Amino acid sequence: MLKVFLQIHRFHRNYMARLTTMLVPHKLTPGNWSLLQFLHAHEIATSSQLAAHWDVEKPTVSSNVKQMLALELIAVVPGEDKREKNLVLTAKGMALYESLSEEVLTMQESILRDIPPVVRTQMEQVLTVMEDSLKEARS
Repeated sequence: MLKVFLQIHRFHRNYMARLTTMLVPHKLTPGNWSLLQFLHAHEIATSSQLAAHWDVEKPTVSSNVKQMLALELIAVVPGEDKREKNLVLTAKGMALYESLSEEVLTMQESILRDIPPVVRTQMEQVLTVMEDSLKEARS
């Protein structure tokens, strides 16, 4: 295995462990956090939009949505088409997002503090190319 893939794997495992530690007291998973982030950024979304954004199957999104509905962090609102169900943050979800986002951002900034902005941009570009290569290989 190339060293870069080992480093990506180790970074991901350690990052997710730190993130999970922050989320567990709020009964959230990293997937739940991603849903909160997406709805905060986009205000409203369907399960299909979430599945496309995360590049996962709809059942993966559905289980996440059920958990978040049970915690009363999101709500379902009808769309223009009666079959369409839109997801939005509740006031409780917005408050939790706002309190947690500061903690998560502080952690992310501490991870990146020694990496200059130009290198961060290069990292994003390289990871995007790698992700695109994986998607092409799947097609």
